[in-house]
Amino acid sequence: MKTRQILFRWIPTLLAFPLGGLLAALAFGPIQNPVAAAVAGAMVGCTLGLAQWWALKPLAISLDWVWASGVSLALASPLAWTVVSYSTTTESLTVWGLIAGAILGLGQGLSQRLETVKTLAWAALVSGAWGVAWFVSASVIVDPESGYAVFGSTGALVATILLGFFLNPVLAKKK
Repeated sequence: MKTRQILFRWIPTLLAFPLGGLLAALAFGPIQNPVAAAVAGAMVGCTLGLAQWWALKPLAISLDWVWASGVSLALASPLAWTVVSYSTTTESLTVWGLIAGAILGLGQGLSQRLETVKTLAWAALVSGAWGVAWFVSASVIVDPESGYAVFGSTGALVATILLGFFLNPVLAKKK
């Protein structure tokens, strides 16, 4: 499928970030412990994974993407929050994004049985995009101390745009 068509389908996935974050916030409030982080991570991961899977279906991405996203963020979120000691400074949230993004990208790539180089490239790209997304979001968010499960709309826009350029070359499977 042409890159333009993939990007057109990818753009609405930016809504999954705030939707997943809202669901997690309503269910748990601020992330203040590993259990809340894990369950909120799973909620965000499954919401995001479902939207991304729909967008990526033309690239032959399987439904495994959804569960891999949920499981990966369920594991990544408590680890990342523990590493940053639940700090909500811009620097801490950026590190959170780098860690969680790397684990998410790795899980997604592995779920699709991509070549090792493509799996590692996707993990690095998601890590970088999520780090930048949290940096941007933390710079404009009014109350970062609220312990959100994922960055907000500004970060979602950044991550969606950054990753959009690499969908076809990294995720397309050989035929």
